Amino acid sequence: MRDEKSSEETLPITTYRDNTSVFRLKDLPENATDNRSSSIPKKRGFTIDEQVLLLLSLDREPIIGRILFTKEAFLLNHELVSNGLKVQNMKFVPYMYGPYSFVLTETINSMEYVGLIARKGIRGSRKESFELTDQGKKVGKEVLKMLSFISEDLVRKLGEKRVGWDQLGTDGILLFVYRNFQQFTDRSKLKEKFKPIDYGKGKG
Repeated sequence: MRDEKSSEETLPITTYRDNTSVFRLKDLPENATDNRSSSIPKKRGFTIDEQVLLLLSLDREPIIGRILFTKEAFLLNHELVSNGLKVQNMKFVPYMYGPYSFVLTETINSMEYVGLIARKGIRGSRKESFELTDQGKKVGKEVLKMLSFISEDLVRKLGEKRVGWDQLGTDGILLFVYRNFQQFTDRSKLKEKFKPIDYGKGKG
């Protein structure tokens, strides 16, 4: 649920119950994308479905594996926040394979149901693939355009990161996440496998 309210900012703002303020491309003035000097709200952000669309739009290749998809969504969310953007909270919690979001899972299922995402392969396996449908690609382009309006450089950097995350594969991205976000590994059944190595001090 969300509440529409007027704002003193130039563009309409949608405020969610978790206090995330967002705007969508359709809320921009007609000439906004043609005028980079146009004022935009200081509070800007992306809903969960927009973050999923953004992730899958950053590269044409599908994401292979449910775990990889979840961790890439987690890292993208982190990157957006680190770059000062407002995002709807995916509510990641420590779980069996590190950070996991029940809200994200439901969002993906809903997006598949309405025809924005296509899933192929065995559900829940490392070979299951996620990609945008033709309709999803159209909507995804709008989300990319929205981010480009904010920062074209950020779009380029996130695109490079998406390729890098894909190349890490499941084990690689688990290792990366476990080492950099240890607060999400408390309930993981792979905690010992990806436990950080303490080399100690040399005696040289």
